[in-house]
Amino acid sequence: MFSFALSPIRCATSIILLGLSTVLFATCKTEQANAEVQRTEAFPPNCASRPGEAENCSPLVACFANGDILHGATLGWLKGEVVGETLDGTACRGQWRVSDPRTNTGVARFTCDDGTYGDASFEYDSRTIDRIWGTGYVHPSSDFEVWAGPDLPARLKRVGGRLDRLCEALDGIKAFRSGG
Repeated sequence: MFSFALSPIRCATSIILLGLSTVLFATCKTEQANAEVQRTEAFPPNCASRPGEAENCSPLVACFANGDILHGATLGWLKGEVVGETLDGTACRGQWRVSDPRTNTGVARFTCDDGTYGDASFEYDSRTIDRIWGTGYVHPSSDFEVWAGPDLPARLKRVGGRLDRLCEALDGIKAFRSGG
């Protein structure tokens, strides 16, 4: 009914105005809880950039054309693991690797617990591969843009801890690449 992220009417106000307190109260509580999860658990808490080391961890966010968001991390250096979950809590895991260090490009593939799977291609900053940007496709039906880098938690904080707003702030690979 009301989108906590988009509605200018606060949940408590909407309950009083519409008189549907039972239905809207439950909806608002769920949306507020989801927003809180986004603020505190979007990226692994001990995710630290360790360039050149197998223990390297870079926060990751993928913004899907259908509005879903995958958040988590990439682990490793030159190759490694992708771990994350969608906003509804569906866990996803996969592998990534640098495919051509001369062109600063790589590929990733992941599978989610609900049976969806995706492929991505990415580019990375030539100074460090823990900052990537790219595009992909999740089967059966949605394109996505993906970013990873140690600056994502700070960017998330600047947009009030809301992953949907982080996706808007990262609107376009060029803006991310230029530090925008």
